[in-house]
Amino acid sequence: MSGPPADHESRSRAALERARNVVVTAGAGTGKTTLLVERIVHLLLRHDGPVPIGNLLALTFSRRAAGEMRARLRDVLTRLLAFARGDAEADPSDVWGAAYLRHEKGGREGVALRLRDALAAIEDAQVGTIHSFAASLLRAHPLESGVDPAFREDDGTLFEERFRRAWRAWLAVELGSAAPDAKGWRALLAKVSLPDLALLARALCGEAIDLAALGRFEEGAVPAVWREGLAREAKAILAARAGAARPVKADEMVASALSVLAATGKGSPPGEAERES
Repeated sequence: MSGPPADHESRSRAALERARNVVVTAGAGTGKTTLLVERIVHLLLRHDGPVPIGNLLALTFSRRAAGEMRARLRDVLTRLLAFARGDAEADPSDVWGAAYLRHEKGGREGVALRLRDALAAIEDAQVGTIHSFAASLLRAHPLESGVDPAFREDDGTLFEERFRRAWRAWLAVELGSAAPDAKGWRALLAKVSLPDLALLARALCGEAIDLAALGRFEEGAVPAVWREGLAREAKAILAARAGAARPVKADEMVASALSVLAATGKGSPPGEAERES
């Protein structure tokens, strides 16, 4: 029969510690979500000052993970309530059986009451994404935040959708039959593939740029400095990767980015990076 995991004591401390912050660092599939749910359960069931479920906040990065966490919490509370009712027997060797037995010492009826209250109010639990929580704060305080409460938070899908639409419109203007700089683009696309150019454009659009700060500079100065900075970074990366035993896709992407910068007349071709290194 297998015993408790080697880090059992550390897990227990992380689940039960209430007086200080706890940081858990672990790889995927090692039980971080289970540990977080266990911590929530202990906070809900404490006989000396239980925390109302509506006062708890659990955040994750994706809606899917948040939904799974809420479902896991509901399932665990339902299972523990079955222990409290006597519909099932708590196994002390099981994480949830042990959690229930720990709190049953304070009185079965009290535990059952706290479990019923938690299940009844589980939709009040703030289990969601960082984006959704931040959005809820902004919507609750529109005057203080200066944000229209009808805004939509972007979990990444809005950006991709708008980028694709803007990219198609941009291509139609820049590469169409009446394009004002068709000759320049033909020269550029002879060196850089369109997918690589799209990849670079997506990366640039994903950067947060302070437009107010840009407006304080002389027109044209910031783009030039910015391109030169990108070129320097690209050269440094290529120089560092020059002796790599196995080339990777990123090497090709950086070289393509440097070619784009060179074609605009603001960067240097890859050959210069090699000579300078």
